[in-house]
Amino acid sequence: MELKHGTVRLDAAAEWLSKTTGRTFTAADLIDAHDKLPICALIPRSKANPKYSGPVQRAMLAKAIEVEIDAEAARKGPLTQREIAEAAKRRLSEGIATRLEIEKTIHEEGIYLLSRRDLHLLARHGVQRLNRGTPFLSLVASRGFQPGLAEAIEFGARVDVTADMLCVLKGYLVKFAEQVAAQQVEAPAPTPEPARVLPVAAPLGRQRNQESEILRVLREMGYDPMHLPPRAAGKPGLRAEVRAKLKNMTEHVFKKAWGRLRKYKEIRGGE
Repeated sequence: MELKHGTVRLDAAAEWLSKTTGRTFTAADLIDAHDKLPICALIPRSKANPKYSGPVQRAMLAKAIEVEIDAEAARKGPLTQREIAEAAKRRLSEGIATRLEIEKTIHEEGIYLLSRRDLHLLARHGVQRLNRGTPFLSLVASRGFQPGLAEAIEFGARVDVTADMLCVLKGYLVKFAEQVAAQQVEAPAPTPEPARVLPVAAPLGRQRNQESEILRVLREMGYDPMHLPPRAAGKPGLRAEVRAKLKNMTEHVFKKAWGRLRKYKEIRGGE
């Protein structure tokens, strides 16, 4: 079940949690509870090709130049790139040297925290493309570093994050299981329809169906959701036309679904 650095793949985590708590959990349930159980992506260094931050790169370049100048002044033979890099590292200031060690740790672990937006788009499209990754700061702290020094890491190439990359840290999973168990003990006697333990929003699957219906109607009407025409003066807006065709969707549900499409840039224009 356990992957490197104490991480557990999401589907295995859901299976373990179900056995441990006696409740049925799916990977989607864990994604819904991401505010209590951080969801990460395990991205190999070879795929992300992560870059060192600007301050580290600039400092290393400046020190490398110093090393080469000093070697020439001392009339030493030409140094190899490896020798130059090692000598440059020894000349770094304490702050930059610490940042370099943090970033080396992040690059090696390849564990990046996903935001709610990342998870939403991944659930909708089956993939979320990232240009940079936010390291999971508790891992940095566990190495004795200050989490505030760790910043988002730029990738050398865009990375397509898919569901099979999702994972959670084993320590956080155990704590989450303890929270679920505590809530079950405090819960009242079972009723025909027991309340959900986790106060989560409507399942993403249902929300995606609502959004898909809106996109379907727009396309059937001959519109490109990414290039909706502006509203004509004195006439009902395109939104009202779409709403009229979705009679099985309440005004409240339609408004929320339309807003999500706007927020995640699934529809543009039409205003």
